[in-house]
Amino acid sequence: MRRPLHNAPQPEHPEHPVVTALGNPEGCVSGILEWLGQLGIDVSPFEADHICFRCATTSEYRSVCALLDKHGLLLIESMIGGRPISTYLLKQALTCNGLTIRCVEVPCPKPGRPYSSGWEHIEFVIGSEAHSVHDRDPLKEFADRHPAVPWDLRAMEKACNPDISIKVGEGSSCKFHLRPLDEVIKHEREAGLIDPVPDNFWDGASK
Repeated sequence: MRRPLHNAPQPEHPEHPVVTALGNPEGCVSGILEWLGQLGIDVSPFEADHICFRCATTSEYRSVCALLDKHGLLLIESMIGGRPISTYLLKQALTCNGLTIRCVEVPCPKPGRPYSSGWEHIEFVIGSEAHSVHDRDPLKEFADRHPAVPWDLRAMEKACNPDISIKVGEGSSCKFHLRPLDEVIKHEREAGLIDPVPDNFWDGASK
């Protein structure tokens, strides 16, 4: 079973309702930042676009989404990889380890692919307004500047919002893409690229 990086026991901002309900992401984020530092990757110039919260069960997914409905704006819930994934823009951004994180991504678990609950990965925006959601050359240039890093380049071939990633520790990862996720979602909506969740999906969903 893949496990997210351990969450630190003491929240940096206990007043944030998402932190209070889901736990502190500080342990996950600090572990990723430490790993990146060891690889010689400085992310201080980049926006921490979003953080992912993994759910162990379908019922937990729906519960977490209900929580985030109260504290954020649902940007999208769509089918990706055969299961729903929701993305929320928080009313109050998470601040953690010097980063400001505006969005939370919540994947519904895949059948037969168990995960423990918890904060799992973070993604950074390394592009500028000059780049589009289709560009990939700057990603290759970024990877080439760090030749010793064991990059996963498979997602760089995506037609929309390509990315490159690094496996971090056991069961976590860090991804880099060119435009913020809310901008990517807006483009996907306008281009008709959204795969909506079927009306009867939850009828046969396991708990």
